[in-house]
Amino acid sequence: MTRIKYLYAHYIIEFFANPTVKTYFLLAFIGIEMGLAMLIGCDTKTQQRTEQTTPADQPIANNLTDSAPASNQSELLKKIIGTPGQGLFRGINFGDNISKVRSMERFEMFEDTPTHVGFTHETENLESVDVLYYFDKNNRVNGVSVDVFLNSEKSVKELMYQFETYLSGKFGASTRSKNTLDWTTAKTLVRLQNASQGRDFGIKLIFTNQSANSVLFAQFYAKDSVQNQPFPAVAAAGLAR
Repeated sequence: MTRIKYLYAHYIIEFFANPTVKTYFLLAFIGIEMGLAMLIGCDTKTQQRTEQTTPADQPIANNLTDSAPASNQSELLKKIIGTPGQGLFRGINFGDNISKVRSMERFEMFEDTPTHVGFTHETENLESVDVLYYFDKNNRVNGVSVDVFLNSEKSVKELMYQFETYLSGKFGASTRSKNTLDWTTAKTLVRLQNASQGRDFGIKLIFTNQSANSVLFAQFYAKDSVQNQPFPAVAAAGLAR
């Protein structure tokens, strides 16, 4: 056993005494050290980059709807109502001939029927606006219905606030019932609703002429489509038909 140990030690000494072997050994050792240093450095940078881009307190969207982009609601309001102060809505008044609507409306027409024409607009964030203009047997506008389809509950609340501010400035004080706001003037009924259902987010806006031949007025006088009750402003005002 002693002889074996002696020979093992002798060969080890001889191995490292050889200059060529020592050189190869040193180069291999240096290469291993450099490789380890690079791996440690990369891991550290990756960890730092992850910590910078994903802080512990950063909220994580838990569904597609919450992470969907939303339009600037103030700009979207302007897009929907057109030039403020011009007409009842988008430059159109009750009594205007439907031909005026067809010539003035800049949204894309998607529907043309004996009772109404429909136009639509889609935002860059895949939100959309549908506008229906109703007219009587004389082709005179007597109602407007607007549906806005949004990407989130937050967008609905923000746009509802924008609409409420604008409509109150135009028509005065409103009455509120659940998710609905109503404005009443001598000739016009205006209704703004949060029309969201589940994960479908949206707003409905209606302008209707207080006349017996108004399609929208008849619809809401008979029954409110959301709350199943008469249009609140009608009974209070004691309107004659």
